[in-house]
Amino acid sequence: PDGDFVPLTGEAITPWEWECLDGTLHFENGKVYCVFCHEHTQILDGTICRMELSDDLTHAVEEPVELFAASSFLNREATEKDHNVTDGPYLYRKENGKLIMIWSTCYNGYRQCVATSDNDSICGNWSHLPTIFDDDGGHGMIFKDLNGELRLTLHCPNISLEEHPVFFKLVETEDSVKIKD
Repeated sequence: PDGDFVPLTGEAITPWEWECLDGTLHFENGKVYCVFCHEHTQILDGTICRMELSDDLTHAVEEPVELFAASSFLNREATEKDHNVTDGPYLYRKENGKLIMIWSTCYNGYRQCVATSDNDSICGNWSHLPTIFDDDGGHGMIFKDLNGELRLTLHCPNISLEEHPVFFKLVETEDSVKIKD
């Protein structure tokens, strides 16, 4: 982290005409994918997409594939006044092999959502599970701490200049994860 960083490419790897954010890498079966949000500010109903990347990560080797739109979780139409937001996708493979994605949206508060793949692959069909945090926080990541305990970090509250990282112990459930009591 103390090194000198230089751009890997001279331009974005996501489509030039798209407003995109929050890209993350996912490795599966010898392939690397960029998972990112197609911004609600451009399309009203934000989406989470994937693109396979070249081995050197410098360019996409396929067109973006939509995994799901925010409306599939929110069960409402996006309007010019009320957009459907997708933020911060992060993929996590559970001990039992199930692939889940945590992502955030802000409708009735900022919340940390969970989706699951029907075939445990980035290329599967995605469905939504109950949220894991509904108290004005999101944009999370799952990791194991130095003691091997599963953790969730996210920013909370979702207020500019007041956001800060918070950490929770997590436990895996059969289908998802939940904050440890």
